[in-house]
Amino acid sequence: MIHLLYYVNHKKEHYLKTHFNQKINFIEKKDKIKSIF
Repeated sequence: MIHLLYYVNHKKEHYLKTHFNQKINFIEKKDKIKSIF
């Protein structure tokens, strides 16, 4: 039971991190595009 909880938390954490990184990458790309124009 504890193992399952740990697994779910790990997945959630991983998802949040990747989601957050994608947002940052998206913002950085937008900034780069702005600086080109």
